[in-house]
Amino acid sequence: MANSAAKTSDGLDDGSISMRTFVPGPLSQKSISSLGKVTECSAVHFFIDYEKSFGNYIVDADGNRMLDVFSQIASLPLGEPRNT
Repeated sequence: MANSAAKTSDGLDDGSISMRTFVPGPLSQKSISSLGKVTECSAVHFFIDYEKSFGNYIVDADGNRMLDVFSQIASLPLGEPRNT
């Protein structure tokens, strides 16, 4: 029986990990260097491409798809508090 998993925009099956470069890759390194000229960014490890990221998988600027086991718990914007 053929695998009928949906394809992502880069042609890989959903749920697969794809490491194309080391982390941080060259595009993330360039962005980190540029950002470092205007602010302290020692906590930045790589830049994320949210348009290509899906579900529990995060894709960096260099096209590396990784399993995001912590769901960006320290950086995820959770919204505004409500006045009740």
